[in-house]
Amino acid sequence: MLKRNQIETIHGLVAGERSAVTALRREFHQYPEISGQEKKTAVRVAEVLDGMGLHVATDIGGENGVVGFLEGSSRTPCIAIRAD
Repeated sequence: MLKRNQIETIHGLVAGERSAVTALRREFHQYPEISGQEKKTAVRVAEVLDGMGLHVATDIGGENGVVGFLEGSSRTPCIAIRAD
């Protein structure tokens, strides 16, 4: 279970990125793609993750799967986010 200060830190990080994430969501919704054929969305997600300095792998689980790897040197707990 997360400690109170960890939860507050997460909330602060999320709040700081809220406008960027909202803009990205609106961009995706402005140019919808058919399920299973999200080629442009996959390219854009890869661009965003690469811009964040993550190692990016594409064509995961099919031609449109994207994974961003955040590598750390610590063994402390981390958070993973999955979006479908």
